[in-house]
Amino acid sequence: MSSREVKVWDVATGRRAGGFTGLPGKRPRQVSVSEDGRLLAIVDDTGITVRELSTGRQLGKRLDAPEEVDVRAGFSGGRLLVTIGQGTSVLDWRSGRSTALPTMSEAAVHPGGGYAVAGRELFALPSGKRRAGFADICAACGSVPVFSPDGRRLAVSDDTGLTLYDTRTREALQSFDGWEFRAVPVFSQDGSLIAGFGESVTVWRPDAEEPLLIRRELEGRASQAVFGPGGLRYLSEDTVVTLRPSPPSDEPMDAVRLSGDGRSLATHRLDATDITVDGKSRPVGAVEAYDADFAFSPGNGLLAVRDGEEVTVRDTATWRELARLTPGFGNTSEPNVALPTSRGLWTAGEKTFTLWSLPGGRRLKDVPRPRLLGWATGADGRLAGLDAERLQVVDLESGRPFGPPLALPEQAQDVWFSADLKRVAVNFSGKVGVWDPATGARLGDWLRTDDAAWDGAFSPDGRLFAFAAQDKTLSLWDVERGRRIGPPIELADSARSLAFTSGPAELLAIGRGGRLTRLPTTVERLAQAACARAGRDLTAAEWRRHLPDRPFERSCPSAR
Repeated sequence: MSSREVKVWDVATGRRAGGFTGLPGKRPRQVSVSEDGRLLAIVDDTGITVRELSTGRQLGKRLDAPEEVDVRAGFSGGRLLVTIGQGTSVLDWRSGRSTALPTMSEAAVHPGGGYAVAGRELFALPSGKRRAGFADICAACGSVPVFSPDGRRLAVSDDTGLTLYDTRTREALQSFDGWEFRAVPVFSQDGSLIAGFGESVTVWRPDAEEPLLIRRELEGRASQAVFGPGGLRYLSEDTVVTLRPSPPSDEPMDAVRLSGDGRSLATHRLDATDITVDGKSRPVGAVEAYDADFAFSPGNGLLAVRDGEEVTVRDTATWRELARLTPGFGNTSEPNVALPTSRGLWTAGEKTFTLWSLPGGRRLKDVPRPRLLGWATGADGRLAGLDAERLQVVDLESGRPFGPPLALPEQAQDVWFSADLKRVAVNFSGKVGVWDPATGARLGDWLRTDDAAWDGAFSPDGRLFAFAAQDKTLSLWDVERGRRIGPPIELADSARSLAFTSGPAELLAIGRGGRLTRLPTTVERLAQAACARAGRDLTAAEWRRHLPDRPFERSCPSAR
């Protein structure tokens, strides 16, 4: 916003979405957008006006304010809360009628417009008369009140944390452990979720047994946050970030699996006789609790369902059974004991790997199984493993190593391969190393971790690595630089399965509670948004400000 023009941006794409010119020649001090995104309040040197965001047309009457006094305005309950100096008023911008509130506390207007709350006090509107308020709210704790969209609940953040109140009975409903000191609350449109923003961003589900869905620590502060159709969007400095937490399902899962590209998801509820694949219920019969596992083929056309000693492979589109086998697993608690590929199904026995035909389930070949730290199949169907004796990544069919031995410092705990088998991550106690199997070189510095792992995953290009720890945190790493991208993200339950998507670039995580969390991962999306906003290539100084961990490059081809 300039002195004569307002520009409107789509925060999802970073592109211009409208705006208007022709503002009076007064210096803007502050702007505020209404809850529904249709109105804009502009505070200038001498007063406040409300305008349609799409056209710039002034609505209602202008409120004059002295130039020498600090003036702030924000929408609440369809009204404007106006602070002039140390006094707060509720302005009906349609009529121009203003109601002064005899309080210095933060205030909120009920969505129905009938009253405002400040501290523990309640003021009728438009008279401003005091009414019976919320006796349990701390009067001297610096409270920040926010109403749910339906007006049934009041969230109050103060020095003691966050408390929800019933607006009808005025009684406290729920308090949240771990709420950031003085974080500002915001409700989702349906009131089912509540977020807090400040030095961190948290998302909570009231009334749930474990209400915290996600916590993300920030390097700066979040100045605004709002729920939209795509999730929670928050503004930190001049960057808009979207978090997409999903509320938990009603029943816990004993098996969850994302496909390698994040496009498919298979889950099984405890004691259920079906599994859910991409949102569709598929019959499988009785499954032993906590003894099932899933594996998708590259491309997601096949799904292997292991139940104890038995494995069934099905076509994910038709649910046609392609094979049912009891191959004789070496240890069913091992990961990757049944892996479907375009060449057939690989199963892991105690001394051999076996390739079975699909469809049909006919034995095609047996491959000797050396002592391995981990194994996987590539996108081309190759079977590779990290040999525990040779410390080399080996093509298990031919026995040929990919390259020289890896300099592993100690006994490995977990091993993950990239889809093209060109990267291997090895988890030790408190750190993860990433190696290039072709050269034997470790890439970047150690990725420092604080707890044992549930899962790990590489991005499609191998540049990023995600690590889900058993302490319910999720870390994202730049592999080549060995740097964590942002602080660890605290989830409501441990992520048991991770996957990266390629369009848009996101990291997906899901735990046995059924919560699916989506996090943006690539700086390219930030670069594209910055290009769209600037309408030109970023300068070197702007690049360092927005993308400090990447070398400067010309990133806006459309601007050249």
